[in-house]
Amino acid sequence: MKENPFSSYFSADLDHLLPVLDAGRLKKISLDILSRQIPGVIPRLYYDLEHLQVGRYEDFQGVNSEQLELIRKLHSESPIRADEMLYLALRSMFCFVWPKPGSEDDILRAIANEYVLSDVLTSTALDESKKLQKSDATLPYWGRLSFLRVMAAIPAESVYENKLDSITCTLVKRNVFNATCYSLKNSSVIGYNYALEPILKHLNRYLLHFFHTQDMAGETRLARAWSVILPTVLFFWADAPANKVAKHALLYDEEVVKRAQELTAFQLDFITAHEIGHVIHDHPRRAVEFTNKAQTSQTSRDLRHEFEYVADDFAFGIMRSSLLNDLRYNLNPKNAEKVEADASIAAVYEYQSKYESVRLLFAYMSFIERAGAQLKAKLSDSFKFRKSIDSHPSASTRLHRLHTANLGDIPHSTELIRYCEALFDRVLEYAAALGVDDMKSSLSGPVVSRRGATGVRGG
Repeated sequence: MKENPFSSYFSADLDHLLPVLDAGRLKKISLDILSRQIPGVIPRLYYDLEHLQVGRYEDFQGVNSEQLELIRKLHSESPIRADEMLYLALRSMFCFVWPKPGSEDDILRAIANEYVLSDVLTSTALDESKKLQKSDATLPYWGRLSFLRVMAAIPAESVYENKLDSITCTLVKRNVFNATCYSLKNSSVIGYNYALEPILKHLNRYLLHFFHTQDMAGETRLARAWSVILPTVLFFWADAPANKVAKHALLYDEEVVKRAQELTAFQLDFITAHEIGHVIHDHPRRAVEFTNKAQTSQTSRDLRHEFEYVADDFAFGIMRSSLLNDLRYNLNPKNAEKVEADASIAAVYEYQSKYESVRLLFAYMSFIERAGAQLKAKLSDSFKFRKSIDSHPSASTRLHRLHTANLGDIPHSTELIRYCEALFDRVLEYAAALGVDDMKSSLSGPVVSRRGATGVRGG
């Protein structure tokens, strides 16, 4: 009986992985941060190991000749803003964990030190950015890791029956927030854009900061929630600088930092499964054929939207099938001696956590869509906004279609999902009430569009 080939790739990849920065460089960053810290409370510096490792995607197992040609072509394209891309990656890797504040001064000192961290990482990214522009640059491992997590969980017979062994993945040196499926003659490549994981991590840290500091809420909480997330919205809609995105969202517990990492990993896995859904259903080729025949752009757009709904449903099905497979194994009397007593409960909890992460992913996308519409209405004289941020259906429509396709399931909700959706609604209500001048003043520091627009300096 054949085994799933992707299961063996985890250990084989170890021979091709390198540290993103050598030990001396990492030590220098830590010393630079410590030497410039504001005296007072002392944080712990947390490293995300998924960003600590990098590799050359063309060297990993399971890459055939036509995939290799495409990957090398993609990697030969130098990024437009290599320093900002590296900053996003480093900001995702480094995170301060702060002691609970005893006073407002503690909070202010922590915020000042977060700016120190951001400044040090900005300088590091500038120094290291030339390496990223090389065609053989090493790239973060998180894309490959998500790909293997999803593919290794698919039963071997399904892998070979659906020719999933002809898929590989790569990171693409683009400063945007999505993934793409490249259809080749006899195989496919899933391309994760470089900014995808760092921005997801930032959004999760942002949410968890506000969720876990509700007892510290003051009168300016909504104003702060808006000003902290505003650079991220402008990054999507007006090409604002990346090093303004990850503004301070203080985290006070290492478990919260780990939770942000877990949510991000689950969201990436859903995105990976979504792209596999496009491959399974042959969407790239069908889209090209249909577009060539379509009489109107509306008809072509409707088909692309339908493909997105199908891919979402496929990704959700992968997630649910993983739970059912675990339960079938755990509840089979023949496996009683091998299975721990609480294994089935643990499998259900993991499924619920994955579902929570997907709901949050759609909440983030919906918020960015709605916030962008508000900004365009009030700041069009200061920023050159994109007409749209992608060609996908709206996030709310995609989530509704996903639930409609799975009417037999009772939609799972959690305190974090409810808080997230309510927070974003309140933030948007706050922003809607702002006048143009107040909207501009909510920008803290210079945020300059990279597309020739006027910069705005906050008060």
